[in-house]
Amino acid sequence: MNSLQRTFDHIEYKEVDRIPFHPILMQFTVKYAEVNYRDFCLNPETKCDANFRCARDFGYDWVNVMSDPYAEAEAFGLKVEYPLNSLPISKGNVINDISDIA
Repeated sequence: MNSLQRTFDHIEYKEVDRIPFHPILMQFTVKYAEVNYRDFCLNPETKCDANFRCARDFGYDWVNVMSDPYAEAEAFGLKVEYPLNSLPISKGNVINDISDIA
């Protein structure tokens, strides 16, 4: 059974040969694909390529390309620093007092 068929069958509560394999991996993916974590967070092509490589090499049934929570918070105004090969770091609050909500 191919991955796509397995996934659709599983979603539709049909019998499958195994439960679809869908790990959510970030740091492992970065190391395996030999890319830096900053590019993984900030460059969609890097994130997708790294995830596709792991999916191919480890037999994932589908890939995850969700963004890092810091990238999501940054979209709402959080100041974020992206070290080359480490997790993002918050560098300032979005809301410091009630007037910031406006």
